[in-house]
Order: sequence, then structure tokens, then C-alpha cells
Amino acid sequence: MKLANAIKKLEKLGLEVTKNGPFYRAETEQARIEFFAQGDSITCINTCGLKLEKERDSMSDYFPETYHSNLTQAIRFIGA
Repeated sequence: MKLANAIKKLEKLGLEVTKNGPFYRAETEQARIEFFAQGDSITCINTCGLKLEKERDSMSDYFPETYHSNLTQAIRFIGA
């Protein structure tokens, strides 16, 4: 999916999209969607509950994200 289309799709749902380097993030009250921009396309789409996100631990390789094939799957997964 094109980056511009992904941002429009999330904004249409009322979510604010923020950018941090090549990463883009949108949050609901309970979860977040994050994806990586590669050129004008998006890859590496993942979701995570906001409570679980605080439990990330790079020392033990614990990352509670769920990865998705496309943005629509991610949106359905978080119930947005």
C-alpha cells in the first residue's frame, strides 16, 4: 500500500498519524498501529496494546507486537 493512502485511511478513521524517522504510528485508546515507510510504500505493519507495549524488553527479546499482512487486517485487529 502507498504511504499517502495508508495515512489517509487512518486519518479517515479519526486517528492522528505521527512520524518518527521512517516509522509511522497511530493510536486508539487501547492499541496502536505502527508501520515502516520504505520509499512511498509501507511495510512491517504491526499492532500492540498500549498496556503490553510497556512490557517490551530488548534484553530478553520480548516484543508483544502482532504483525499483519496489510493495513486493513491491522485496523480490524485493533477494532478501529
